[in-house]
Amino acid sequence: MRLKQRPGSPRDGTPLGTPSASRAASPARVALPTLEEVKAAIPEGGINVGDLIKLFKKRVGGAENTSFFISLVKQAGTQDKVTKLIRPKRD
Repeated sequence: MRLKQRPGSPRDGTPLGTPSASRAASPARVALPTLEEVKAAIPEGGINVGDLIKLFKKRVGGAENTSFFISLVKQAGTQDKVTKLIRPKRD
């Protein structure tokens, strides 16, 4: 009785545990938000900081990117001291 060879078996010359070409590639990195995107996400009536963050959470990620995102928010809007909402910055 003869067994079929599997990809990745020692007989096909591929070391065991080597991923085959049919595996999905790791997801591509998602670009950080742009200033224009952040500006567009801030409605005239304002938006809660947490809600604004939720819109871009998957694209911001770690602490280094968070500080970059906060700098974009500061360029795009101002925080109302009473309501704490982010409102579009007037140019």
